[in-house]
Amino acid sequence: MNLLANLPRESATSQRLRGVDPGDDWTTETHLLAVVANALLVGNWQRQGRKGAPRPKLIEPPGSKGDVERFGGESLPPEQVDAILAARYTTPPAPPLEEVTDDDS
Repeated sequence: MNLLANLPRESATSQRLRGVDPGDDWTTETHLLAVVANALLVGNWQRQGRKGAPRPKLIEPPGSKGDVERFGGESLPPEQVDAILAARYTTPPAPPLEEVTDDDS
């Protein structure tokens, strides 16, 4: 295992000894480069000015399914949101503002 300690993490031998398929192990730098490239792709797509232009194909890390996990569901009516927030955050109401008058005359 001395060999493994001295090999670069992205080398094929290191990946094989660690049990990772070669090419399936991204470094932090590789992930960050993919994020930057994706941001540029989307930004240029948004600014190109064509209404019906297809969305760009983003760079996905190895092993990702490409599925987007969505949270939540239908939106709640405002009354229900108010009730949830009122139950969670019970702060006393602010005192009414005093009217400022000009008493110089």
